[in-house]
Amino acid sequence: MRGGKYGEIQLGREIMDSPGFIESSDGTTHRGITIESRHITMLVPSYAPGVDDSDRSTWTHHTRFMEVAPALDHPAQRQFEGTMEAAARIADAYTRSPLAAQENRAMETDDYYRKKLGECKDHAADGKKEFAISAEHKTDIVIRDLGRAAMDDDDLRTSQILTTMLDITDDDLEAEGKLSHEELLALPAEERRKLTSHVLERKIGEDKFHTLTPEEQEACCMHLFGGCCCHKDLNVLRIAYAGVQRLYSIHPTLTPPVLLANKANSARIRLGADDPKSSAAVENAIEASSSGAIKLLQLLGALLRHKDGERGYQDKCTIFMRQRQLEQYGIKNAPKFPDVSNTRYSSFTYGAVYVICFHGLIQELITEIIDGKTHSGQPNHVEHLILKGINCPETMSHMVAIALYGVSVGWGYMAMFCANIAAFPWKILDPTTPLTELTIDGQPAEEGWIRFTPEFRIGGTFDRLTPAQRANMWIPATNDRNEGMLGTGRNWFKYKPNSTAQSFSNHTRTQQNNTEAFIKKYCDKAVEKFVMREAVVGSVAEGEGGERPQTTRETAAAKKKSKAARLAATQLEFDITKIQAMTSKLLKDQLAVYRDVLKDDILGKKLWKDMSTVAVRRELVLQARERELARQAVRDSQDSNNPETTPETIIIDEYGYSAGDDDEWEEIVE
Repeated sequence: MRGGKYGEIQLGREIMDSPGFIESSDGTTHRGITIESRHITMLVPSYAPGVDDSDRSTWTHHTRFMEVAPALDHPAQRQFEGTMEAAARIADAYTRSPLAAQENRAMETDDYYRKKLGECKDHAADGKKEFAISAEHKTDIVIRDLGRAAMDDDDLRTSQILTTMLDITDDDLEAEGKLSHEELLALPAEERRKLTSHVLERKIGEDKFHTLTPEEQEACCMHLFGGCCCHKDLNVLRIAYAGVQRLYSIHPTLTPPVLLANKANSARIRLGADDPKSSAAVENAIEASSSGAIKLLQLLGALLRHKDGERGYQDKCTIFMRQRQLEQYGIKNAPKFPDVSNTRYSSFTYGAVYVICFHGLIQELITEIIDGKTHSGQPNHVEHLILKGINCPETMSHMVAIALYGVSVGWGYMAMFCANIAAFPWKILDPTTPLTELTIDGQPAEEGWIRFTPEFRIGGTFDRLTPAQRANMWIPATNDRNEGMLGTGRNWFKYKPNSTAQSFSNHTRTQQNNTEAFIKKYCDKAVEKFVMREAVVGSVAEGEGGERPQTTRETAAAKKKSKAARLAATQLEFDITKIQAMTSKLLKDQLAVYRDVLKDDILGKKLWKDMSTVAVRRELVLQARERELARQAVRDSQDSNNPETTPETIIIDEYGYSAGDDDEWEEIVE
């Protein structure tokens, strides 16, 4: 606890001294609970003995760990609020510490955004949206700062301030405070005066902001996005593969890869072949099914290296491959099948190369496993699909293309050559092509690189930076720090289940941020007493029900209530036209009511991961609708024969369960 508090004071001081920093973050789930990791990268002193820390030439860029914290969920607004809370804690810890008093300064939460120059995130919609919210918040701070400075300037006439104040309306106050008209009228006079002051600062600040040149405005509000380069490669591969899949609609004469449908869709397709009336169901089953190399790699990952160590054939695969690869190729310490089950960086390209190199051994392994089954001696559905896929020429052609991309571009990361190889794709297959020219084999990936590297273009974000601005910022090339920290946090909670995210953050902050050196150089007895007192207060609050970080159990309960509120408000829709127009989210809510409240037998046997696409969800909702209408007709018939019977009322409790239901809520994955 004490080390963590020292770490917060250190971060506050370093942020105040830094010319600017880059924030990076990421999130994941652990046992159904969202956890978020945050780091900041900035110029910091070495804190080495005998080094003058006031000499900034001795400073170097380092990435500082901020926190790992639980959250209700991971939308953009929630991510922004989590960062605001972390910034407020750091500002509060530093400002109240004796160190701030000794240095005669204080830190506001807004100082965090004043110093923030940009973000490094994954290339995801929620990350881009959070970046936009954060940039808007920084611009708002800059404008209010300009307004306060202008009002302190003698050149701004009192009459101008009064005129601006008289122009402030209730609509302005409601927009500023995000209040309704009724809430504004009920606001105490002091709160209304504060709100009016904020609006005044903003209006004068906006006038001042518009007098600045575009270059000055950009410098004041600098907020760059440097996406994780590993995710650039990951998303580019997806775009390239999607481009390959589109070829079959553009060129109908091409033979597509064999369909690798799941067990339910396979049965529907097989039975529908003999029933002309079920053509719509067969079409939906085909639409919901996948094919190609990526699907085959997912199946292989589930079988040969399942993310759950208790499932799959990973041990059998390791033993078999180690022996065969040593016998046939002289390979010692044969590698495991790539971790596609967890979608590690480049894992699909590594998986494709593995399949191409050891195609025959994989087929032999699966065949031996099937033959060794004492009861049936028959393949299960996954084994059947894998054998079908690796013997499909079109699927293996896709596999070769993915492998070539990984070897030529993904692993070497030579995006600059994409345009050249898109024009001359035969270079990859030409044995006389120099190795320095081998990169990629098609237009779709080039399109992806263009989409995910706008900040590197001539005239783009980075190109417009001045030398001084480049010297002040350091954007990590990847988001590995947060990815790794989330994994470290999962292991921590696994082996210390009674621990909290705060205790993990306190421990990690001390270990990774050079905090011990900071303490020795800058923290005297007064700071030590302050930290000890804060640690005692924090421990008492955590142990006696005061304000403390949410535990995993409490966060789970809060999340369950949040979902239950939406579920309880969901009304079943029986109009087919409206169902056909529903979005994926609305269809998911309909399925949740049928499955978890009305206990539909068929939906109850399905996993949410098998109901992920819009087409599948719509088909299942329509089928559940038919079953529910049939059940209602039976109940109505029974009620008409027994007038004294009272129709059953479904009561949903605060967690969204029907009476007597003790099942766990299952996460609905989009």
